[in-house]
Amino acid sequence: MDCYENSVQCCICSQTECIRDTLIPRKCLKTNAFSAHRICNKCWWDPETGFAVEERNHDCPGCIKTLPLNKNKDNGAVIDLTEEE
Repeated sequence: MDCYENSVQCCICSQTECIRDTLIPRKCLKTNAFSAHRICNKCWWDPETGFAVEERNHDCPGCIKTLPLNKNKDNGAVIDLTEEE
């Protein structure tokens, strides 16, 4: 995958990242599919302020800021580990 053609902007820090190095907030993925907002690994996993911190609001920061959705449709392989039975 060519990162130049498959780059997206982190909806928290606004850095441009390769799409494969980003994660999608679950609520945004369910609403917007693969046009959903993306969060870079640094902003997702930061132990103090990251999106993954347990006490944090997990609504999509990109949706809250009303940022435009991504136009990149290349989603690669997707495995939904959150689906309930």
